Amino acid sequence: LSNLGPSLSLSQTAGASATGGAESLLARDTLAGLAIDEGANLSRQFEARLGYGHPVPGDRFTGTAELGLRLSDAHREYALGWHLLPVYRERESLELRLEATRRESIEGEREPEHGVRIDLINRW
Repeated sequence: LSNLGPSLSLSQTAGASATGGAESLLARDTLAGLAIDEGANLSRQFEARLGYGHPVPGDRFTGTAELGLRLSDAHREYALGWHLLPVYRERESLELRLEATRRESIEGEREPEHGVRIDLINRW
């Protein structure tokens, strides 16, 4: 599978913050209490990412420019990023990710927050 060409990812999450980790889920004897409680204070989030991967000279890596939008009950976040990934995922690989974000409060009660993220991932 190649990272070249257009890509689109959409995701939606809903629920309260997780507590107790995997142990609390696996320690249950029944499924009681796992259903979503309509009266609970749930957070919801929708995320969309659109990117386009193009070959980088040397043909071993793909450079992907990406735009992102994340919407939640309280915030709106915009992202502009660039990723350097191996053309084909291998067991040993090197990845570089750069992303700039702007986060705005839906209510407009706070000043927008800006951030920069740099990830360097080396798998062996």
